[in-house]
Amino acid sequence: MGWATSLVSSTTYQGVPERALEAFRKRLPKCRLYVLTQWDLNVGNIMVESGRLAGILDWEYAGYFPIWWEYVALHIGLSEVDAEWKKLVRQRIEPHVDGKQFWFDLYSLRNYPNVDEDGQELLRELSSGN
Repeated sequence: MGWATSLVSSTTYQGVPERALEAFRKRLPKCRLYVLTQWDLNVGNIMVESGRLAGILDWEYAGYFPIWWEYVALHIGLSEVDAEWKKLVRQRIEPHVDGKQFWFDLYSLRNYPNVDEDGQELLRELSSGN
């Protein structure tokens, strides 16, 4: 089972109807290229000294992930400064809107069965086979 497929596993989303999970797995963005990524690049993990990059911290989740992952991660801000920095970076990399939508849909199912309105709508859509 690949990294992205394991995101939509029955063990991670216990109780989500299998039909909905299967439909959701089919939405995984196509990825022919996996790249080395730090996974959690944010201003708190970037060290600068005298205006120059001195290092990058927090590599415990690093690995080869779908090329769309860094674009998705740039939409998850920690602070106002981090959000501003990530917006600038997004302007310089290839957009992966399908990856972003997949991730945010996945996120909307995280508290199943107590999902919000977005999660309820997604479950209806997945269960209907659309």
